[in-house]
Amino acid sequence: MILSRTIQVEYFGRELFGKMLGIIMGFASLGGIIGPTLAGWAFDTLKSYHLVWFGYCVVSWLSIGLILRMKP
Repeated sequence: MILSRTIQVEYFGRELFGKMLGIIMGFASLGGIIGPTLAGWAFDTLKSYHLVWFGYCVVSWLSIGLILRMKP
């Protein structure tokens, strides 16, 4: 966790650290609320986590693509 904050400061600078931390933590909170709820609903409906894992993989790959496109 500390290393990611160090990288964040190096990448965006100290001026935007608080703003970026708020954005990152906001999206992480939304994912923490929506993800397990959606996974539980999908398992109750489909009796399998396969679709959930596939969806998480797609979202992860999209995130990686966005991160690689970022410019300092």
